[in-house]
Amino acid sequence: MAYAEKDGKFGFQVFKSGENENVTITLDHEAGMMDNFEFDMVPPASSGILPEVTAEMRAENDRRVAYEDSLRNAYIADCKKAQQELIMNTGNKTLCRIYEKTWGNYQTIADFVKYAQSKNGEIKAVELLSNISDKDLRDISLEVLKDHFDNTPDLTSSIISMPPDLYAQYILCPRVSNEMLVPYRKTLTEFFTEAERQKYHDNPTLLVDWVKQNIQTGDNLNPQRYPISPLGVLKARKADRHSRNIFFVSMARSLGIAAQINPVNGNVQYFDKQWNNVDFEAAEPASTAIGYLDIQYRPTASVADPKYYTHFSIKKFDGKSFRLLAYDAKDPGIDDGMTLSTFERPTPLDEGYYILTAGTRLDDGTALTHSEFFTIKAGETTKVNLILREPNADLSVIGSFYSNNRFTDPETGEEYNPKQLIKDSYYILGLLDQGSEPTTHAMQDIAAFRKEFEASNLPLIFIFSDKADYDKFKLKSFSELPDGITYGLDDGTIRDDLVESLHLSNDSRPIFIIANANSEVVFVKQGYTIGLGEQMLKVMAKL
Repeated sequence: MAYAEKDGKFGFQVFKSGENENVTITLDHEAGMMDNFEFDMVPPASSGILPEVTAEMRAENDRRVAYEDSLRNAYIADCKKAQQELIMNTGNKTLCRIYEKTWGNYQTIADFVKYAQSKNGEIKAVELLSNISDKDLRDISLEVLKDHFDNTPDLTSSIISMPPDLYAQYILCPRVSNEMLVPYRKTLTEFFTEAERQKYHDNPTLLVDWVKQNIQTGDNLNPQRYPISPLGVLKARKADRHSRNIFFVSMARSLGIAAQINPVNGNVQYFDKQWNNVDFEAAEPASTAIGYLDIQYRPTASVADPKYYTHFSIKKFDGKSFRLLAYDAKDPGIDDGMTLSTFERPTPLDEGYYILTAGTRLDDGTALTHSEFFTIKAGETTKVNLILREPNADLSVIGSFYSNNRFTDPETGEEYNPKQLIKDSYYILGLLDQGSEPTTHAMQDIAAFRKEFEASNLPLIFIFSDKADYDKFKLKSFSELPDGITYGLDDGTIRDDLVESLHLSNDSRPIFIIANANSEVVFVKQGYTIGLGEQMLKVMAKL
């Protein structure tokens, strides 16, 4: 899709690369237009050409992967043992949950808690640790933790006058956006005189004015957009807009002003009886009007509760282009979106022009999209349809697999065949390796829909080439997989049958099929696949 904009009008065109010498884009859209459109995003066909791997090369790679896994597992075991000792020696349940998330950074967190306890500040330390992301718990330094603990006024201080939840999340917390965490709090706190600190605290708009007048901004100063630390911005008095925004929030928090970069829409905000937007380019501060979005969705058999980023997204028009809103389920920035059921209904949004796009990914990677433009007006609720398009084609038999092929139980040595387990139903068969990246990704995709797979009652059969691969796979502890999986070993018969009957170009694993007792295959996937679990559920819904 190509997009163009001029003077507030915009247009777009979907095209296939190489088909036409020229593509014309008509600027026939502008803010306020109500419209919807659909298109299919079709990926290029896979070449199927892979580098040749000899048996010796594969064996050497497997040996190295196994050695790396052994190092990792030994390190994880040591960390877990140390974490359990910390948990056993604390009576604070919140601290116990924090220690469980620290991974290899457990000693840093333990040292910080001990430091805070020596200053009778355990409660404040727990508040700080509870308001940083899981990722930060795993790599934050002791120096940063001490800096923010020592140089942030306590909630009981006269300079702090706000609810405890605002204090912990928007003043005490060292994280603003995607910047590297450094110990900046002491330097920023002491930069202004005591009288200036009080003046800016009592009237945050004056701090906005100070940043406007003293920090030169220009995105050309940082073309790669690596966030500059607040100390770097203060020293240079120059920054790109994003780094300037991080600096403002950091300085505000250092002065006891609750502030944030709104994680959903990216607005810079400070709290003064209510959240106020900061516009450094505006001559005068202006309040933002709020309206509401009510997303209408009719659940399908395969997607009962759509997920942000995975199934749909919302973008806001800024006069030139559309900026993605971020509705993250967990840590900000990792693109793990909220499910529709967890959205505030209706959802508050700034007044403006938006687009909601929904997509359905098919087995071959094609995305069927549906988009709706809509306008949010102050105080009003706008209803918008979230439509996940379904392919028109019904299930078809794409090949055959002999369901009486036998495999061996890796623990008991007994022989079975899929037909004994499935009777007259469908089943899922996976040929796996010891846990390569594609296999690991597939396991995570299946684990994400554990409940749905268990509810389907379809047998899951995972087959390995030998006992060594099975043992290495089990060491990876894919604990969130559905219950009731049957594991087996194959002497090559199942592999060869699949490759030949389904016309696969090679025998690279993983390979997944959905088939029935009549040897009819209705689904096959090989190698690295995005959204494998959901793709299989869509097929299962049609069985």
